[in-house]
Amino acid sequence: MAYEELIEAEWLAAARLEETRPHLAESRPGWCEGVRATLRWAWRRQGPPPLEVEVEVEVEK
Repeated sequence: MAYEELIEAEWLAAARLEETRPHLAESRPGWCEGVRATLRWAWRRQGPPPLEVEVEVEVEK
């Protein structure tokens, strides 16, 4: 079950990742922005999906 308050707290923490966990920004380039992009898209419903995936669908005949 998702709790709105916890998800919002994660969103706010992700916004400050470089300040609170600078080693992540240094050791994993792009990781912090990936976390923010995912939460922004999933929680705030803003921006494009963080990862675009092409899916082939086979149709049975």
